[in-house]
Amino acid sequence: MARVPQVIVIDPDRESSAEIQKTLTMLGFSVAGAAGYGVEAFTLAFQLRPDVMLMRIEEPLVRPVQTLSRINDGLPDLPIVVFSTEANIRLMRQSMVSGASDYLQEPLNPEELEASIIKVLERKEREGMRRRGELDDPIPQGTIITVFGAKGGIGKTTISSNLAVALAGEAHQSVALVDMDTRFGDVAITMDIPVERSIADLARNLDNVDRQSLKEYLVEHESGVHILPAPTRPSDWRNLTARHVRDVVDVLAQTHDFVILDTRAPSMKSSRPPLRSAR
Repeated sequence: MARVPQVIVIDPDRESSAEIQKTLTMLGFSVAGAAGYGVEAFTLAFQLRPDVMLMRIEEPLVRPVQTLSRINDGLPDLPIVVFSTEANIRLMRQSMVSGASDYLQEPLNPEELEASIIKVLERKEREGMRRRGELDDPIPQGTIITVFGAKGGIGKTTISSNLAVALAGEAHQSVALVDMDTRFGDVAITMDIPVERSIADLARNLDNVDRQSLKEYLVEHESGVHILPAPTRPSDWRNLTARHVRDVVDVLAQTHDFVILDTRAPSMKSSRPPLRSAR
């Protein structure tokens, strides 16, 4: 951020407040003011309109929570980082429900304090950009893992299949396993599943596929892994471009936590043609 962020400190303990202000100054933030709870805090926040408010929350909770709630109601875009000597779930939950953006436990670590302030400021900036239409809506995206080997016959498909099963079974993740081997695609054989539709069928009809109809192209293994097999006919690969493959992987990544690609091993000669470049 080009401008130095302005911070106000709400802490009825004057000694504590002074120490926090020193820390903030040392970290490069501008301390605009400090106050205790109640009307004093509310007035300071409305007069200064700071970038961030740093506020102590302690038992009894009535005054600090009332102060926090009132400021959050009046200045909903103001990020509020609360801190406390306590770390119990009830206090944390009450703070978040009342409008806190983050919660820190004392003693405050300077690096942790700096990271928290930067994080809430970045979140505020993103929210503002999204409201102004400067950011696209977020698109869910799973993790894409590509498995490849320096040559054929080294167990690449076995690794891909076992990894997919482990992620689905042990980590309880949704997993899509895609057979991208244009020469010896044998994921279906390894996983002992029938091949009724393949990546080529999905690529041809991708414009008409939604989340529900996508399931028709995937074979669900008993492990829970969703498999997109390779074509059984070599000629089907000739109709696929790199763009087709990219679009298929993108769709799968929007519907699965992990997409595992079992790719072709390099070879000087191939009985099946490589994917054509998209024009």
